[in-house]
Amino acid sequence: MRSFLNLFMVSVFALFALSSQADATALRNFQQIIDSGELRVGVTLYAPWVMKSKDDVLIGSEPDMARRLAKDMGLKLIFKPLDWNKLIRSLNAGDIDIIVSGMGITPARALQVNFSTSYGSSGVG
Repeated sequence: MRSFLNLFMVSVFALFALSSQADATALRNFQQIIDSGELRVGVTLYAPWVMKSKDDVLIGSEPDMARRLAKDMGLKLIFKPLDWNKLIRSLNAGDIDIIVSGMGITPARALQVNFSTSYGSSGVG
């Protein structure tokens, strides 16, 4: 039992250390985004939240939120359409700055990325 408790405490400490490091990285990346003048947003086509118009322009509630965010931050918006399974990898690799693509918050995903407050919910009814 004692070895389990020791392992548990080491694991908790490691998680706090990693989260502190991730927070410092996030702050540094935020300043880099501001300095670059561009906000690179990863999206996946998923109607009705992200679609393409007849003119090949991204439309839907999520592109609208990304446009508003970039405008409020005074940044040029760059959409990066990606396959769903490449969003988190692209974010962690630094190819995009944020994901605005209806990603549900799960424990497994929360270990890989920081989530904002949820802006929607769904379920079976």
